[in-house]
Amino acid sequence: MILCLTPALLFFYKQPKRRHWKPVLMAGVVLYVAFIWCWSYFFDNFFRSESALLACSTYLIQYLIISAILFACLDVDLITVVFCSTVAYSLEQLTSRFHGLVGLLYAGSSSAAWWGHLSTVVLAAAIYTIGFFTFIWRKDKKRRVINVVKPVQLIIATLAMAMMIYIEQANAPVLAYANSTKAVALNYLSSIIFSLFVLALEYNMLSKEEIKGELLTTRQILEQERLQYELKKDVVDVINIKCHDLRHQLASVGRIMHEAELTKIENAIGLYDISKKTGNRALDVVLTLQSIVCYNKGVDFTCLAEGERLGFMSESDIYSLFNNILDNAVEAVLRIQDPEKRIILLTVLSRNHFLFIHEENYCEEDLQFQDGIPQTTKQDTEYHGFGMRSILATINTYGGDCSITLEDHIFSLDIMFPI
Repeated sequence: MILCLTPALLFFYKQPKRRHWKPVLMAGVVLYVAFIWCWSYFFDNFFRSESALLACSTYLIQYLIISAILFACLDVDLITVVFCSTVAYSLEQLTSRFHGLVGLLYAGSSSAAWWGHLSTVVLAAAIYTIGFFTFIWRKDKKRRVINVVKPVQLIIATLAMAMMIYIEQANAPVLAYANSTKAVALNYLSSIIFSLFVLALEYNMLSKEEIKGELLTTRQILEQERLQYELKKDVVDVINIKCHDLRHQLASVGRIMHEAELTKIENAIGLYDISKKTGNRALDVVLTLQSIVCYNKGVDFTCLAEGERLGFMSESDIYSLFNNILDNAVEAVLRIQDPEKRIILLTVLSRNHFLFIHEENYCEEDLQFQDGIPQTTKQDTEYHGFGMRSILATINTYGGDCSITLEDHIFSLDIMFPI
């Protein structure tokens, strides 16, 4: 009972819970233990030798009660409950059959009972820990969304588990009369293989849907960035036109205005001087808007860019790539207390049929890297960290390569595209 219930309870760690789930869970566990104990006692004494189907009834009832507990406590749909219950039951079966296989080594020993308890605890701890990190735990997520889009695969996994249990119970009387250690070992091995098959099938479902979800989110972000570019490029054009007109008008009326008012207008017109002209409109929009942000926040932003060499990329991808790069850089330098270190350098240069993009800034945080990619430093990782994914998606689209380093508090991002 404990071996079957424990892995199911592990899913409470990352799944949303319903209201009043704690008393419901306590009541469910009490009913589970009482019912299974009474049923097992009744079954063992009256029906054990009747048939394999009756022998499977205890396992079926356990599975149904555990599923009911999960459905009553977790705020998830029925398909997710079946997924969790099947994983929990497969982990229990894997543990029990490994325990049986190991038990053959000390069978007949005077301390067999002691070794049996010890091996159960060790195997359960090891297998359930692996199961926890495989199916439940995610470092970068507050919750792990289980989204079974293809229930057919889940049905196959559940039926495979049920078939495994039935075959075991059907073979139990034969193995008992045969009294063959080799036959018992083969029976345990077949159950282990069945359990691993079910777990592998369910992990494949889980990982595939997570990857699809992340790709969908990245595509949605890229689409939002494309729409932002279409809007902001018009804004930048208006700013440039208005500032250009004001500069000429100011030259004619400057003599009759007060000095203080004249200074205010000149500062406002200074936005026109901030606007960038690189030879690529999309890059100009990003650099102009980011320059305004840096100007207002006291960040020293220096840029040297051959924008005309970006013609192989779409305007929306250019906007997305550089906007995410500079957004991350601005966020990093604004966390620095020393204003003299609030510096961002960006270069876009071409050499020998390659385009090189280099960005660097001070970074006083201890970034955590995974597969060479820095992870988000925000507390809410559920909805953050997609800026870097968007950068990588754009780089991959054009066959580029990326290198990210953090040395002596200098963050460096280097991108190379073949052109």
